[in-house]
Amino acid sequence: MLNETSSEIMISASPHVLSYLGQAAAKLAYYNFEWRYVTLVLFGTLQYAISPVDFLKHYDKSAVVATAKYRPTETVSIPQCVIFWEDISEISELTKWLVSTEFNRAGKYIIVCSTVDLGKCDEISVFKTMAKLVVPHVIFLKADNRSEEIRSYTYKILQPDTCFNDKPVQINISLECPNVDCFKALFSERMIEKYKEIGSF
Repeated sequence: MLNETSSEIMISASPHVLSYLGQAAAKLAYYNFEWRYVTLVLFGTLQYAISPVDFLKHYDKSAVVATAKYRPTETVSIPQCVIFWEDISEISELTKWLVSTEFNRAGKYIIVCSTVDLGKCDEISVFKTMAKLVVPHVIFLKADNRSEEIRSYTYKILQPDTCFNDKPVQINISLECPNVDCFKALFSERMIEKYKEIGSF
């Protein structure tokens, strides 16, 4: 249930910020996903559907859309996924469900915290979960309601002298960057061969 302050924030700020998140996720997917594959798009509730709607407006490649209630029965053949959710704990549970259904852990994940409440969008918690699940290719987006800017993060699951690293690093993306260069080649390919048989973990 939204309180009065939260409702005011949603009305005054979120349409712009959440729309930017959807557009940014679409550009990330367009320039980093493989067009020959279908993209799985998951989102929580219609209350914050601005981001996924804007994503689908700007991403013109094949996609399967699912919600919290209506999830696909088969995900193993889909190697790229965009998740729009409003709460980090729910994002973590959803990712665990994807892994339990043998979704390709070596695939590419774009995770969008589609709310203006930064308290619900803790990148540290997201990457702790991703490292535990051994999901190496992740970009996390959230909105800064005060500046209407997009904050984006990734991580390197393997670091020298570290078994599994879970520390996020910020990356710079902007809808205004020249020639959309800031959206290109953001998923490293270095781990794909290593995790082709990730199901044995």
